[in-house]
Amino acid sequence: MKLFIRLSFIVFGAAAFMLAISQSPAQAGAQTLPDRPEGYRLSDEPLKVNPEIKQVQTTSAEINVDLCLNLPSSEPWNPYASLTIGGNVIPNTGVTFLNVKDPQATQGTYRCYRFTFPYDFSTAPQNAATLRLEKIWMEVGRGQYTPETLQTIRQRVQQAAPGLEFEIVSDAGKGGGGGYFQIVSLPQGMSVQAANRLIDKMALQEYLLDWQTSISLK
Repeated sequence: MKLFIRLSFIVFGAAAFMLAISQSPAQAGAQTLPDRPEGYRLSDEPLKVNPEIKQVQTTSAEINVDLCLNLPSSEPWNPYASLTIGGNVIPNTGVTFLNVKDPQATQGTYRCYRFTFPYDFSTAPQNAATLRLEKIWMEVGRGQYTPETLQTIRQRVQQAAPGLEFEIVSDAGKGGGGGYFQIVSLPQGMSVQAANRLIDKMALQEYLLDWQTSISLK
């Protein structure tokens, strides 16, 4: 029973910072995140990040929102947002780190991002939307599976599902190198799929955010 480790790829380009996630062997390159990531919650209280919208741009097929916020640390946190238009909730399909070339930004906690939301204005024109920042998240240990990182993940897994045991197996031939989590034992009544999802979740950590605002699409 195997669960391939989430592998992250950071792509630095013309002011671009993208994070890719996969539940299968990862491929070299950037990938968008249309699904809401789920991780171990570090606090029950929403985190205050003091968001500031810098710019809203629209095309015939998408909406881009440039937004700056204060993160809790200089670690590689990834923000996740959604846009509500006419009752429809649209998750961001891409997040770009705008000030990636600024050493003060990469080493500090104040960072600016461009959130991309797909939307077809030709079929449903709208003048306004509600932007919601939902969470920030990152991989435990920045995706480096050291003994300390694995111990943290194991402790969190045991808290949620006592008896669920796994080990990490290196696999140099998968996707250019990496490894996978292999399940050793399951709690009674737990399926392999549920165990995989739980381990996958505990390999991430997150803070919830509680901020939303209306934006003009004119």
